Amino acid sequence: MRSLSTALVLSAVATFVAGAALRAADASQAVLAVAAVTALTWLVSSWSTDEETSGPALASPSALLALLLVGRAPVGTAFAVFTAQVVGAVVGGLGLLALGTDGTLVWTEPTLVATAALAAVVGLLAGWLTLAVEGGQHLAWSAAAPVVAGALLGPALAVTASAGPLVGLAVADLLPWDVALVAAGSALVGTVLGVFSTSVVSRREE
Repeated sequence: MRSLSTALVLSAVATFVAGAALRAADASQAVLAVAAVTALTWLVSSWSTDEETSGPALASPSALLALLLVGRAPVGTAFAVFTAQVVGAVVGGLGLLALGTDGTLVWTEPTLVATAALAAVVGLLAGWLTLAVEGGQHLAWSAAAPVVAGALLGPALAVTASAGPLVGLAVADLLPWDVALVAAGSALVGTVLGVFSTSVVSRREE
């Protein structure tokens, strides 16, 4: 139960900060805010790490998927954690709606093809970074994916690497639903490719 509440709260906070950041003075400030909250959620979630489970699986759906594929997240609770993350994103989105966040930095007309392709690249990077952090690299690397996502897709989609908060931004009317779902789905596919490519390279090195 504690892991589910942690996943929900972290997702809600990440979504709320990402949406509120879209009112920043410029795009770089918005992206840096998303990167900072991403690193913070990874730090907090890492406190739940034990010998069998990696805590960062609670940080986002992308991290959960990557760690699930390498056996560092429990299969039995994966769906419940994912559900908690989505619910948290919706809660964060509703909070943004209540505050009337208008999101002046929103990219209003991204093509779905461009969104899908670039989100897959971001997901690939997220998969690599997740496994790198799991392998002992500093948690600060978790902030790299949002920075890349913001550079490729704009500040409104800087949370693409996390996937879950995109749902909350759509709930808050800061992103079109089709763009949010395409970006989230493509990022998760990219994450799978990232984990797969890492395992292939690791086998070759052996």
